[in-house]
Amino acid sequence: MGIRRGRMTLPHSVDVSVIVVTWNTRDLVLKCLTSLSRAGPQAVEIIVVDNGSSDGTADAVERMFPQVRTLRNMSNQGFAAAVNLGIAQARGRIFFLLNPDTEVENGVFDALLAFFDDHPKAGIAGPPVIGPGGEFERSTRRFPSAISEITRMAMLHRLLPGPERRWNACGIPVRVDAVTGAAMAVRRQCVAQTGGMDPGFFLYYEDTDWCFRAAKAGWETWFVPGPPVRHIKSAAAAQAREMTLVASHASLVYYFTKHGMKGHLPFLRLGMLPACAMRSIAAAAAWTLGIKRPDQASRLRAYGKIAAWAAFGRALK
Repeated sequence: MGIRRGRMTLPHSVDVSVIVVTWNTRDLVLKCLTSLSRAGPQAVEIIVVDNGSSDGTADAVERMFPQVRTLRNMSNQGFAAAVNLGIAQARGRIFFLLNPDTEVENGVFDALLAFFDDHPKAGIAGPPVIGPGGEFERSTRRFPSAISEITRMAMLHRLLPGPERRWNACGIPVRVDAVTGAAMAVRRQCVAQTGGMDPGFFLYYEDTDWCFRAAKAGWETWFVPGPPVRHIKSAAAAQAREMTLVASHASLVYYFTKHGMKGHLPFLRLGMLPACAMRSIAAAAAWTLGIKRPDQASRLRAYGKIAAWAAFGRALK
């Protein structure tokens, strides 16, 4: 794996190491870094790991934010491998994973640092995550099962709102199974014990796997109310919809296999056929109405591949 390091300016004492993994998201990551410069007075270092972007992301970051440490992968190594590269170079007592299509509100780091100081068993924590319109996103989840993933694929989980808005309004931290890797804080000692993210996950479920392994090692994962992170809906994923949807499902299969849950796979395959049919009908209807036709075509190809895996066991690639 080829790596080239950019310029860097590191503080002597670091509270938080922010790690941002990028892939062809130049304009968005520049906005993200601008928001980080306003996020608080703590000792914060920022590390951008560029996964072989072709849009000049790394050059733009180095030019406009010379204080940011920029690491370059020569090709797309996947999210988990890039995060681990950033962690290996980081100096903070807390590592904060952040998607490039996000903006951080002032006070996020204050809330997380105070929480970790008050909860020594907490290994992982996540702040509220809101969408572009201010709606609360599902930033927490239960550990996966065949039923939960079929429900998600069939879009049935959208029938009920997530609990994050209510939890944030109450102002009380809530212990959860897992938090999203789009905005995830991890204690250094937890990383040392769990070994970081599993690069066997190219994209998706690596965050849930990490929370699962942390729980097995005796660490807790929490939702921490307070200032939110604003998420602009998976910008990198939208560029390669077919690849990301198929990679997500491949990661789910890997998760079940890795954690001794192969017994879930027959039920998953059975349930994915009608779920893929529902998704395909929705995408076809959107395509017919002229709504983002290239994106809908990519979705249809992906659902076809997932359905072929479910029906015939074809490899997900």
